[in-house]
Amino acid sequence: MKRKLLSTSRLQATDLLRSSLSQLPSDALKLDDQLSAYGEVTIKDEETTFDIGMGPSSRVGAKGKIREIEPNKSELTYQFYGPFWAFLDRYPLSLHLKATFSKIKTIK
Repeated sequence: MKRKLLSTSRLQATDLLRSSLSQLPSDALKLDDQLSAYGEVTIKDEETTFDIGMGPSSRVGAKGKIREIEPNKSELTYQFYGPFWAFLDRYPLSLHLKATFSKIKTIK
């Protein structure tokens, strides 16, 4: 499980994650787009949960949560699933998450 403290609110971090995902409704359209992230982001009372994957099959993915710690501080936790190579730092899903949250200062 990876953990990062972000210097932003939970809702702002959630908005960043949501806007980074492709919004194509049809699985047929996803076949042409191997490098876009797709998935679900759910806002609950105390936390945001997500389950995202890369490409049409989503055999490689990440599940996680964003929790509010203080008004402008949140905690991002996530875990990758899939084949062993999916956990490499240079895999597209890892790069996608890094790029998504690179706009936010990471506290730890």
